[in-house]
Amino acid sequence: MAVYVARIPVIEMRLDSIEARLNAVEPRMANLEGLYEHDDKKLEILDHEYVALTAAVKRLEVHFDKIEADGLRDRVRLLEEKVAALERNRLN
Repeated sequence: MAVYVARIPVIEMRLDSIEARLNAVEPRMANLEGLYEHDDKKLEILDHEYVALTAAVKRLEVHFDKIEADGLRDRVRLLEEKVAALERNRLN
């Protein structure tokens, strides 16, 4: 029994050391947790912005595809008119 009583101060010293180290680590862990929450919020904002930008780009693609198609249709119409005029001139 004397052996166990002699070990208690050693255990108490170790526990005190561990407790001191934990007390030193706690503020750092709290700081890391705050940084994580901050970064998580920013990531969520970026995710929403990505979705909005992707949707905007798709709308622009549709819009410009329509403009490009309209432009090509006009060019083809003009070319057809020129060809028809050339054919009329050749036949006369």
